[in-house]
Amino acid sequence: MKKRLSLCLVLILILSAMLVPAMSAEAAGNYTWSVADGVLTITGTGMVGPFSFASSLSSNITTEPWESYADEITSVVVGEGISYLGNLALSELYKMEEITLPSTLVGYSFGDNNTNVYSAFDLNRLARINWGGTTDQWIRLQSRSGYTAVNRSTHNLMYNNPTLYVDGKPLTELVLEADSPRLGYDALYNCADLTRLTVEDGYAGPIQEAFYGCTALNTVLFEGGAPEISDYAFSGVEATVSAPSLSARA
Repeated sequence: MKKRLSLCLVLILILSAMLVPAMSAEAAGNYTWSVADGVLTITGTGMVGPFSFASSLSSNITTEPWESYADEITSVVVGEGISYLGNLALSELYKMEEITLPSTLVGYSFGDNNTNVYSAFDLNRLARINWGGTTDQWIRLQSRSGYTAVNRSTHNLMYNNPTLYVDGKPLTELVLEADSPRLGYDALYNCADLTRLTVEDGYAGPIQEAFYGCTALNTVLFEGGAPEISDYAFSGVEATVSAPSLSARA
């Protein structure tokens, strides 16, 4: 009888272990994380990171806690409340194909080869970005200061031409209203699904090199006078441009 009870207990423990799909851990006191079915979920507030490479650890910086799950993780969900993804936060996730980002995110580490600051991401397989905020919030995120020609492309979230989803739909049209934020360098970089841009009267700009790689952009409409536009704002784009005093090709 005792042997049967012991065997039943062992079976229960094995089945319980098999039914636990995730491993979670506290990190830095302000967020928690879990991995289940290939999805890394991070919830909490404030900054995630910075982290360091194992070979260069300092006393107060560690490697990202989910690094050992890199072979499993194909999707990342960052919850509302997280505001910044720091140095190397998701850089080891080389199989990441999809990421969901919150409206509260106001920045992420771009990385700079001339310093010890590294990108927050591995972007080589990223195919889809689910943005939880508005288009204006996305523009502010991508146009923030400190984004230079040194690190502007390979560390940009849109580096690998992912589809950008806003409100659950691919971003195909952009309307710049009078109070819309300025378009900084590569604000819509590689937004390959964008087909139409409307700039309403009163938008002051300037429009920096914002639309590089937007190969599907075929219509640009200025409803008033054109704002200040940099020489390479529409580099590589062939679009019909319409304005009260303009009829040309970009």
